[in-house]
Amino acid sequence: FVLRASYEEVKILLARTPIDKLLASDKTDQETKNKLTFVTNVRKFAQEMGLDPKESFTLYTEVKKDPLAWVFMAAKPDSFSLKTWWFPFVGSVPYKGFFEEKDALAAAKSSSAEGWETWVRGTDAFSTLGWFNDPLLSTTLKRDQFTIANTVIHEIFHSTFWVKDQVEFNESAANFIGVFGMLDFYKARKDTCLLTKQKCQDEDAAYKSAKLIVTREEELASFVNRLYSELESLYSGKLSKPEIMKERINIFNKLSSNFKAKYPGFDAFKTINNAELMQYKIYLSNFGLFKGCLNICKNNWECFIDKLKNSQTITEKMTENQKKLSPFDGLALSCNIPLRKHPLN
Repeated sequence: FVLRASYEEVKILLARTPIDKLLASDKTDQETKNKLTFVTNVRKFAQEMGLDPKESFTLYTEVKKDPLAWVFMAAKPDSFSLKTWWFPFVGSVPYKGFFEEKDALAAAKSSSAEGWETWVRGTDAFSTLGWFNDPLLSTTLKRDQFTIANTVIHEIFHSTFWVKDQVEFNESAANFIGVFGMLDFYKARKDTCLLTKQKCQDEDAAYKSAKLIVTREEELASFVNRLYSELESLYSGKLSKPEIMKERINIFNKLSSNFKAKYPGFDAFKTINNAELMQYKIYLSNFGLFKGCLNICKNNWECFIDKLKNSQTITEKMTENQKKLSPFDGLALSCNIPLRKHPLN
């Protein structure tokens, strides 16, 4: 797998073209130029937030596959035990990527036969965590402007900050900063608009749309964490496995009904699936903690990123003193929020 991943990454890196060159070329159509300029603006904003993009998103690669890759996860149906894999640089992770859908589905089929619940999803971007100059991929450029802005900030965060063997903390932090950074990007465009009246009205409308996206993400995080909490209590209880399997359906139906009614177009959580739930929880844990820290920083992103880096130092020192501390609790200490009293969603 590592060899195949390296091969695919090399193909992407060798096919890179400088974005500046594409913007200056008469062969680049105007729509693509507009999107490339948009990405350049988001990248600049990420730098102003205090993130370090290095040379990422200064290059562009056209890829023929969409999605770019497929991510596979597996969980026990009566617990949140996950299959994990170990890879160089990143450490242990609870998911595995495939460059062919059939390979991901084959892995899911094999794990299902072993009694695991499985989940496969497509992805159109990834980060090399700053080891290489990650290019903008054509798969990302096909998405709407809000998703593009979120993705660029999310991936640049990964090149700025990564705690080994702490995927849930890394991805939840990246998702939070991607979503709320995207919102601040649109707010800045609205607040500094010096264009025509119509253009400024468009910027205001875009900001309002971004706010709706953030609201949905917060409500999704609340739903996911509440569902996880109730199921965790169920799984750790004294019921038999058949009783657990029956009761978890009742819990899922009760908690999911309101969210699905409010967002009928949301294409997930059609049935209870621990692998799917854990996929979302990895990206949506402790939004309340992150938001609390950002509030303490008075919405200053450089301060927030410093708190994150300081939390890593706190966690490492506690570990040296043989006191186990999760990176979330390390962040709570960094932000002077009482341990175990910070919000879960």
